Amino acid sequence: MKPLPTLEEVIPKSLDDIIREHCDEFSLRLSTAEDFASLHPMVSMLDNPKQIRATINEWRIVCLTHPAGKFLLLTGINETTQNVWSTSPLNSVDFENNLVLTKNSIYRLGSEGVGEPDLHILLHICVCLHDWGFGNHLGVPRIFY
Repeated sequence: MKPLPTLEEVIPKSLDDIIREHCDEFSLRLSTAEDFASLHPMVSMLDNPKQIRATINEWRIVCLTHPAGKFLLLTGINETTQNVWSTSPLNSVDFENNLVLTKNSIYRLGSEGVGEPDLHILLHICVCLHDWGFGNHLGVPRIFY
């Protein structure tokens, strides 16, 4: 019988440590300027700030690559609730106006995070990948909170 992993072994230490199976086909990393080139430009700016769903601080845009391409996600801390937050895939990013657009929502970019996300965000990404149905296939640690 194989021993259970230790807590130290289960907890991811970086984005690259979240996906543990099928790593030849899937990866998770911080996005680059090249990743944004594939997004559509934001066509119109907002006249009504109430349309903005939330301001995200300590944000990072994470890239999930897969055999059919890639998608970008905004993750960070919701300024109002102080909870860890992740969006659905991004459709557009406007750094000049600090806005990102998903299929159904617009978010304002607050303070930018630097480097790898902290443990809370890494754990939240694990939860999201399971919620979206990818977690088991990718060997993502099961996190409950």
